[in-house]
Amino acid sequence: MDAIKILVVEDEFIIARNLQAILEDLGYEPYEPVGTKKEAIHALQELEIDLAILDINLAGNQEGIEIGRYINDKIRIPFIYLTSNSDKSTIADAKETHPRAYLIKPFNEDDIYAAIEMALAYSSEPNVAQIQKDALSAVSMPTLRDSIFVKVGSKHIKVKVEDITYAAADGKMVQINTVQGQKLPVKMSLESLQELLKDQGIIRIQRGFIIQSKYISAINGEFVYILETPIPIGRQYKEDLMNQIRTIN
Repeated sequence: MDAIKILVVEDEFIIARNLQAILEDLGYEPYEPVGTKKEAIHALQELEIDLAILDINLAGNQEGIEIGRYINDKIRIPFIYLTSNSDKSTIADAKETHPRAYLIKPFNEDDIYAAIEMALAYSSEPNVAQIQKDALSAVSMPTLRDSIFVKVGSKHIKVKVEDITYAAADGKMVQINTVQGQKLPVKMSLESLQELLKDQGIIRIQRGFIIQSKYISAINGEFVYILETPIPIGRQYKEDLMNQIRTIN
């Protein structure tokens, strides 16, 4: 399994380096820390990031919260706020951006580990407000009862829901795979696509994959096979998957 890639946004050099060292010791893969809003947004646009740790007060301003808003609007990855301020006003401003955790300086290794693991676990839960926003604004994916229309170039290609084998999160996009062998990228979160296709045999099997249950050909240990494609099953999704299928020992 690939290490979780983490972006640290912290303008105090010693704290940034200490946090980077802790993340490496814990087995994560931190990028070189950045210390400004401009650097953070550039990194978010260019790098493959699984989680961000944001200092709220950059250069004396609450630019970390502005970065949090940017992530919610453009990137949609979990993020954690890091700050020395625990006053009610700061917390109220931070809450509006729905961080997955909130750490107060000084922190230790256990604090960081717990916050990251909780953030990653809860990042699999759908953000209802964002799903509703996606459903209203996804003009590139109009729907019929049994089909969706995926924008490819200047056209909208009709895809029957029953032909979708699985979909995988791919950075800021989702790739829809079909039984005909199509690989169609769409600009939508995986949670929003799952909501769009609910009650049509779609099952979440890990943070980055949803599958069409009728195309399951085998389950072998930690993998589910969609036709001939093996996809790893996330630990927290395995019980739900097994509850939705019938097995004979």
